[in-house]
Amino acid sequence: MRLLLFSDIHRDADAARSVVECSADADVLVCAGDLAVMREGLQKPVDILAAAAPPTVLVAGNGESDEELAAACAIWRSFAKDGDELAREGLKFIKKMAG
Repeated sequence: MRLLLFSDIHRDADAARSVVECSADADVLVCAGDLAVMREGLQKPVDILAAAAPPTVLVAGNGESDEELAAACAIWRSFAKDGDELAREGLKFIKKMAG
C-alpha cells in the first residue's frame, strides 16, 4: 500500500498540480487539510486534485470547514467525506470527525 500524504496547499495551484503528478504510483492520497486560506480559494486546488487517479481522503484543516470541503468536492466521486469509508487492498480508511 502506497500512501501519498500532503497538507497545507494554501490555494497554491502549482503545489496541487505537483501532488497530482506525484500520485501516479500511489494507492491512496491523504490530505491533512489547509487547501484554502481563511475560507478563501478552496475550489481551485480541489478541482486540480480531482484529476488524481487514486481515491483520496480529505480532512478539513483550519483553512476550510468540513462542510465547505464537502461542498467543494460535490462532483468528485473518489474522495471520502465525513463518515465515509474507502476500502483499498484490504484496508479501510474511515474519515470521522471528532465530537
